[in-house]
Amino acid sequence: MRLLVTVASMFFPLFASAVPAVLPPNTVLTNPLAMTITQALVSPKEDRSKRATISLMPERRQVFLFEKNADLKFTYRVQKDPTAPLVFIVPGTGGVAESSGALFLAEQLYNLGYQTVTVDDGFSWRFALSASKLGLPGYTPADSQDLYTALRAVNTKLQKEAAIQPRSYSLVGYSLGALQAIFMHRLDQDKKVFNFERVLMIDPPMDLMRAVSSLDYFYNIGNALSDNRKVVVFNRLVEVGNKYLNAHADFTDPNLLQQAFDELGFDRKDLAYLIGGSFRNSLRDVIFASQQIHDLKILTMPVTRYHRNARYDEAHQYSFEQYMSQFLYPQVKKQKGASYSIDKMNHESSFYQFADYVQIHKNLFIVHTADDFILEPGDIHWIRSKFGDRAMIFPFGGHCGAMNFPAFSEYLKQLF
Repeated sequence: MRLLVTVASMFFPLFASAVPAVLPPNTVLTNPLAMTITQALVSPKEDRSKRATISLMPERRQVFLFEKNADLKFTYRVQKDPTAPLVFIVPGTGGVAESSGALFLAEQLYNLGYQTVTVDDGFSWRFALSASKLGLPGYTPADSQDLYTALRAVNTKLQKEAAIQPRSYSLVGYSLGALQAIFMHRLDQDKKVFNFERVLMIDPPMDLMRAVSSLDYFYNIGNALSDNRKVVVFNRLVEVGNKYLNAHADFTDPNLLQQAFDELGFDRKDLAYLIGGSFRNSLRDVIFASQQIHDLKILTMPVTRYHRNARYDEAHQYSFEQYMSQFLYPQVKKQKGASYSIDKMNHESSFYQFADYVQIHKNLFIVHTADDFILEPGDIHWIRSKFGDRAMIFPFGGHCGAMNFPAFSEYLKQLF
């Protein structure tokens, strides 16, 4: 494991060697919003994962409109050796088991000899239905407890039906899934079910409310675009994206990435629209599904099996901050008591509380980017000071865009 100390110092030169010596002022690599969007390009070369489901909350099959979505979905791959180590992979906000980023990580880890499992993120409409006890995700301790319970159930199912007996377990999460990963590590310290050999956290939010505020900020910027411009941006993305995807373009080549970025011709507002709109759609789906599970009477538009658009549109009007303060916080407060504050809820849901914890547990590793917009000034210094040589910091990549770098794959190989 000490090999990582010297190897980590090699990664930036590995990455830099693939980058032009002089970066132009409008380079895609130093544009955190553009690099965030490239995360959508991260995908397996060939998806060979098997799909499966497990029933954790059969009563959810009675939820109106979602009767067929009550079982937890997951993907898995087993090795010929049934005792091969297994790694669980959790995607970010709104992500599901079949998300391209999760399957990308699964493919790489499978090629390194691991059995793999990908699951829905705790903050997704599918997980809200299939595994969230509250049915109202967003409070990280509760979401992580539900995720941990789900991982235990999936592991038991695979031991029985796929005849695996992993000799060790690891955990990987990215974005919000990375934050949930450290909570699950702490849970496992008490339960001693998995005794995780290593946990890798990729671009976790450090302060949850700060992170969701940045998503609202980008949504507001993008939403200010004219309807005509939104159509142009969307159509241009589809047109250029299909051109390169059909050509099986290698987007790990920064020159090719730059070429595609130049062809798109997007400015900051266009990029904000794509990022903010994507996350807002995920939130809309969570709100809609959660209110079908337990209607808090916040949404007022009626819904029937054949008329649901008005209620979807109403759910779409709520920001992440409004969701946290108007939907989630009052429900958590009921459990915690009248003196419980939203600041306390945010602290309990965020990363900073683990300052001493990450220094004690040497099997915790983190990857982050210095220009990630969900971070605050000083966060990178905090990460370096707490994790030391177990932190890999890329100079740029936006939010999760560094997963496209060849150096990221090299790091994954060294760590696992």
